[in-house]
Amino acid sequence: MERSGPSSQRDQWDPLKLPWDTFDPSSYTWEQREAIAYWWTLLSVFDASAPPVFAEALIKTYEVHEEDAVRRCFFR
Repeated sequence: MERSGPSSQRDQWDPLKLPWDTFDPSSYTWEQREAIAYWWTLLSVFDASAPPVFAEALIKTYEVHEEDAVRRCFFR
């Protein structure tokens, strides 16, 4: 599938070509998953396109009844 978009994505990496079928979130510890969420939340402050993604993640944390500390990772 031909993909349009920034050449940096086409030339360096393409999320559609990542081996998502091998990704297993349960292989990460709770602390690792929290650290990843925290890192991406920090990055969202600097990237105008990320807030909608993190809004979705924040909503999901409420849907699955995550503890307050986890939900705060997505809106601080």
